[in-house]
Amino acid sequence: MVNRIIQSTKNKSSVNKEELQQETKKIMTIPYVQGVSEKIKRVCYKEGIHVVFRSGKTLRSILTHVKPKPDDNNLPGVIYKIPCLDCNRSYIGETGRTLQVRIGEHKRHCRNLDTSKSAVAQHSLEEGHRIDWSGSKVIDKETNWHKRRIKEAIHIRRIPNFNQDEGLAISPIWTSDITR
Repeated sequence: MVNRIIQSTKNKSSVNKEELQQETKKIMTIPYVQGVSEKIKRVCYKEGIHVVFRSGKTLRSILTHVKPKPDDNNLPGVIYKIPCLDCNRSYIGETGRTLQVRIGEHKRHCRNLDTSKSAVAQHSLEEGHRIDWSGSKVIDKETNWHKRRIKEAIHIRRIPNFNQDEGLAISPIWTSDITR
């Protein structure tokens, strides 16, 4: 009795496979070209191939970008520069958050005269200089924390600054190449 059930199940599945193979068609997707595509479709139909057309890129699709490019100030993972209005030096920093958030912290430290947490506040208070908050800008982008720290250190060595430290330690062998 068990053997009959197994045999009948095998027979049913083989019939289903044959029916399935007969119903399955070959499908080909090609770009539509007026005058040519119709002829290709007729030839393929005779061979049992179903042809589906797709439109190619239009000038509109190439030139139009629906999603606006994000502003660098709203991107996380940046190296930034905050210039001083009274000297040619700037503060160079890095943050995994957005520039706007970090600038807000620097401004708060300046208002609270908290020089231990911000070199910007220290420069402003000790030198009596004004900070150019509107001139703050992203100078590099990097989401990886370690790479971002390296990039920050490189920019600190390249740009005249009032940072409290030089950032990540970089071998003197590379210093001559970096400052060029």
